[in-house]
Formats: sequence, C-alpha cells, structure tokens
Amino acid sequence: MVSNKLAFALVLMVALSLSFAENFVVVNSKSGLDVLSAVYYANVKGLPMKFMPINGNYQVIALKVGSGKDVLLIQSANLPVTTFLQSELEKSNKVTVFSTTDNGFKTNLDLAEKSGANKFIIIDPSFGQNAISVISYAKKTGSYVIFAYSDNIDDVVAFLDKKSNPQVTIFGYVDSKTKEKLAKYSPTTIGKGEDKYEDNVEIVSKVVKEFGATQAMMADGTYIEEGMTDGSVPVLLVSPVISDYTYNFVLDNARNHKLTYYTLVGNNLVTPVYDLKKRVEAQLKSEGIDQKVGVVVKFGQGIPGSQGVSSLDIFPVPYYIAGLTIESIKYNEATGNVELVVKSTAEGPEYYKAEIHIKQNGEEIQVLSDKTPVLLERGEVKGTEYAYKLPSLSEGKITADVIARFGETSKSLTSFASKSADIAVYKFVDTSDVNVTSASYKNGNLDISIKNIGGQDAYVQTSAELIVQGSKTTVKSNSVVDVSTNSITVVSIPVDLSDQDLEANKEVKVMLKYGAREGFLQKSKESVVPLKVEKAALDPLMIGLILLVIILLIVVVYFATRKEEKHVEKSEEKKHVEKKR
Repeated sequence: MVSNKLAFALVLMVALSLSFAENFVVVNSKSGLDVLSAVYYANVKGLPMKFMPINGNYQVIALKVGSGKDVLLIQSANLPVTTFLQSELEKSNKVTVFSTTDNGFKTNLDLAEKSGANKFIIIDPSFGQNAISVISYAKKTGSYVIFAYSDNIDDVVAFLDKKSNPQVTIFGYVDSKTKEKLAKYSPTTIGKGEDKYEDNVEIVSKVVKEFGATQAMMADGTYIEEGMTDGSVPVLLVSPVISDYTYNFVLDNARNHKLTYYTLVGNNLVTPVYDLKKRVEAQLKSEGIDQKVGVVVKFGQGIPGSQGVSSLDIFPVPYYIAGLTIESIKYNEATGNVELVVKSTAEGPEYYKAEIHIKQNGEEIQVLSDKTPVLLERGEVKGTEYAYKLPSLSEGKITADVIARFGETSKSLTSFASKSADIAVYKFVDTSDVNVTSASYKNGNLDISIKNIGGQDAYVQTSAELIVQGSKTTVKSNSVVDVSTNSITVVSIPVDLSDQDLEANKEVKVMLKYGAREGFLQKSKESVVPLKVEKAALDPLMIGLILLVIILLIVVVYFATRKEEKHVEKSEEKKHVEKKR
C-alpha cells in the first residue's frame, strides 16, 4: 500500500513538472539588464521572445505573441513597464511568471541557472554595445551571456563553480579583477577590450566565418530592436563617424563576396552609412570589382489590424558615458616640465588627448599636446609631463587654455573638456621610496606588505607575477594606495590559488609603480619575496554551526541510548514476570 502511494506521488510530481513547458518568452521590465538576460535565456532555450517597449502598447505585444502559447513572463516585481500585460496575455495563453528583483545581476545569474547552459560569454555590464554585439554569436554557439565586473565577480565565480567544466569566453573589455577571477576556467578571449568597434568587427567576423552569415544588421548599439533578439544575423556597430575597423570589414567582405547586404536599424545614421556604402563601392570599382553593397533602412513596422507604419519596438540598453575632468595645470621648476592632471569620471575605460595653449599676457606662445591617445582606466587620476621652459613670471602673466578630447575608444574622441587657468608655479622633487617587506596568502587573498622608506608619502600601484594552473599570470591591485611616511600598508589582491598553485609559487615577484603624487607614478621597483601560506581560520558562524551539529548529535545519541535502555528494562521486566508464572 505504501509503495503504491509513493509511486502515485512520484507520477504526480512528474506530471506537475511537465504541465508547463514554456514555448514563448516575454519580458516586462524597465531594467535593460533584465531585457538582455531574457534575450540570452530565450536564445539558449531556442524559444521566440518579445519584450515590452518602454513606450509600447501592451495589447500590440500580446497580439504579436498570439494565442495558445505556454508563456514564461519574466516580469519585474517592482518596475514592470506596465501592469496590464500579464492579464492581457492570460486571456489567450497559459502564463507562468518569473519575478525579478531590482538586482539585474541576480536575475542574470538566476536565468543562467534556469537555462541549463554550460557555455558562457562574459561581458562588462557597462558596455551596452558589447551586449548587442554578442547576441548572434551567443545564439549560434548555445552560450548564455553573463554580466561580470569587480563588484559581482565573486557571485559569478560561485555560480560557475557549480557547473561541470564550464566553457567560458570573455568578450571585449573586462576589468583586471574579473579577468583574474576567471583565469581558472582557462577562458577563450574575443576582442582586445580597447576599441568597441574593433571588438565588434572581430565577433561579427567569427559569425560570418564559422556560421556563414550572408547579411547583417547595422545599429549604434545603444538600444536593442525586436529584430535583433533572435540572433539570426549579427549586428555591426556604426556611428556618425564610421570606424576604420568597420569600413575595412565592409570592404573586405564585399571584395570577397561574403557579406554584402545590411539592414540599418533606425534612420538617425542614414547619412554616414550611405557614405560608407559609396566609399566601399568606389574602392572596389578602382580595383576592377563590380560589387554593390546593399543597405535597407528599417525605420518602422506594420502592426496587424492597424493602418500606416508604427515606430520600431526598441529598448535602451545600459551603457556608460565617457567622462573626464581637468584637475590642474602647473609648472614644476625643479623638473622644467608643465604638468597636467586629469581624472576619469566614467564607469569604464576611456581614451583622451590633451592640448595645452600657453599664453603670456593673453598672447599664445606655445602649444603642447599628446602625440597619441592616452588610456584612462575607470576612476583613474593620471598626470602627464610636458618638457617646456616657462617664461619668467616677471615677464608677464602666464595662463593656459587646456582642451581634452576624450571618448570610449582611441579613434572616437568625440567629447570635450576644457579649462582656462593661471599656471601655478612650484618646485617639487619626488623623494618617495618604498619596499616590499613580505607576501602571504590567506582566504583567497594575496597580501603584500609595503613599507614607506622615503621622505614623503607615496602612492603605490601593486601587481604580482604568479604561476596559475601552470601559466604565468599577472594580478593587479584594484586601486592606488597611499602609504604614509614610516608606515606599512598591506595591499590585498583577490586571487584563487589551488594547492598545486601554491607549490609552484614558493616565491612571488612583486612589481610596484609609485610616486609622491597620485597621478605621477613614475618610479618602479621589483622584488622577489617568499610567499607565506597562512591557513584560513574558521569564522565564528562556521564554529557556531559545528557546535550546533555536535549538540544535535549528542541529543540524538542521548535519546537513542535512553530508548535502548528502556527497551532493555522492559525486556528484563517481561522475563521477571514470566519467571513468576
């Protein structure tokens, strides 16, 4: 009887689990991260999907979904685009709601788990253009796309560690901490992470080469459009100023008759794209090649049951805006250099070129500039010195007009910052000096002790060379630290080292870049020191859990013993009664 009940329960559980097998995905959230995660999920599962546009009509979306579907509705609990979509879908479909929170990174990992994928592409969430670039390649390789950066990489690693031999690919720019944490999965890398257009061309080229794509979409990458979601064709990034990487890609593919047809999404970039088309065709003609480049503009959509053309269904994706401030302009009499200090206010890396117009009594006497774009990391303060003998202040007032052009890539410096100021004159000699005193490994951190042995406070950037899984790897601290005079500061660099790794790293080479001013880390020092391995101590919570388990075991043993004693007593009593009889 018991076995029959158990069998029935198992059958019922299986029936319930199979009662909903989604065949359509819809996402209703104001979070761009949620929308992208839903796209990645649907593509891994091989399902059609729709998103609710910010300014869209929920009835139109329900009409596009149709009827008789088993719909998985990925819906924000707090910030849905509309609260009417669910009930509209339920009129003609079976709907199961997957609720998301305000934490888009958690939703991203939850859907990664639900997708069942074992192939993953890692991107930085600040780069919406990368999120668009990767859709087609992820779809065609059966990969789920994970957002990872320094603040959530530990959660990502915890997720990946639960997978059996996950295949990991890094696309475009990711910060050094994220790269280091992912190193143990031996990831494949696509793109250098220095120029979004270069990276985009590389991944689109892989789709063309590996999967035979013969057409592509063109867009600026700041939004996702309905036609992009299924990943059937790659998206080539374009902008008001067409990148050389993009031009060469279109030219090479037209020359080789591979990819010659494009759909431009939206009409805001018609002029530069048609100029690109003409330039490519003119170049091919000069080479004696009669090949046209087809470009169709998709600027609207037809809605069943309505007249005319409606606007496209689009959704803005997260992307950072390059930002830079000019902190100071000074002249150092001790070095004979003009010193410029700038600071990044962007959420990602950027490039800049500065131009300094030096004036005496209002008349320009010298122009100083950077020869090539300078890389500025997220939140970095950077100083640059320009050799120039400044006229004596007795000869008149010395001022400077500083102009800095900056942007996300080295070839798209489209933003500007400027500052006009008197040039402050001072005399400064950097006498800072530091030493590495020790290195130890504990709780997943490489701790490096740095002592200030100079006469000034020192700003220090720390990196170390390690052998990880048999390969030489350089890990770097997340920020520059200020080491006060005559003090020791411990810099912690997160790094996962196995027992085998620790055996291979009896000594560690530590590299320091330092200086007495934050933006001018012009000194360097290398030291090889023994690596001390400290065993991790149990934290109070773990100790408490162990004690709780011990107490529970004691209680269980106690009651088991008492039960046995009572059983023995009853047996003895029974024997005694039988003897009396």
